[in-house]
Amino acid sequence: MKTVSKFIVLISSMIIVISCSNAQKKQKNYVSSKVALKIDTITEHFYLAEEIKFDSIASGLNFKAGKSYHTDKSKIEKQRLDLSIKYKNTLDTIAKNELLSAASEIFKNELLNTIIPHWYETVWDFNGHTSKPNQGTIACGYFVSTTLRDMGLHLNRYKLAQQGPENEAKSIAINSNALLNFSEDTISEQIKKLEDGVYFIGLDNHVGYLYINNSNSYFIHSNYIDGKVMIEYTLHSDAFNSHNYYISKITGNTLLIEKWLKKEEIKIETN
Repeated sequence: MKTVSKFIVLISSMIIVISCSNAQKKQKNYVSSKVALKIDTITEHFYLAEEIKFDSIASGLNFKAGKSYHTDKSKIEKQRLDLSIKYKNTLDTIAKNELLSAASEIFKNELLNTIIPHWYETVWDFNGHTSKPNQGTIACGYFVSTTLRDMGLHLNRYKLAQQGPENEAKSIAINSNALLNFSEDTISEQIKKLEDGVYFIGLDNHVGYLYINNSNSYFIHSNYIDGKVMIEYTLHSDAFNSHNYYISKITGNTLLIEKWLKKEEIKIETN
């Protein structure tokens, strides 16, 4: 009975978190992607089309950063600690797995809707490794490693960012069962088969987050082409072109979430 009671408390807490998140999303907020180019079929000249914008309701995302990055990180750490205590005190296996599933959803929501919004528009640079959003510059690997660290994962953000895309994917996957490998010939169809959630994605020479929501796929990354952290429709992104794609689950990756709760170090794959 104690385990059941604790689980009810957890679910109640989760509902409050998600309810607050949903309340924030009732009012649309927008983030701009990039200006698209279209061709005039008569003159065969390119012209500037409308700026691509994503609204929070359609994408299921919040784009507005909170007032303080430090405060937001502290709130997430408090959530992690509370969940960690509940997880430690839960002995029933089924209840433990349900708690991990709930924690995974919280991790996804906080990463996408609290941490990453601070980073939109941060300037890209090949050597960028700032730890402060919109101050200095950030390379694609450091964007991923820094945001994961700021979510509370115990990892070396420098070492992770300095690995190749495949090793970064392996490091985040923890277990090979959470790692997917696709080619350029199959990626479009394979993305359609992925469950809703957030994933790490590594390309031949680039990395970022893949977000799936209601059959739409989005690429969130520090874009070396447009020179900033941004979100794009995945298959419309020039930076998404690659021969190989390495995808690791974040949502639903219970081993990763367990390490988050326990504050256990993430081993960085270097081979």
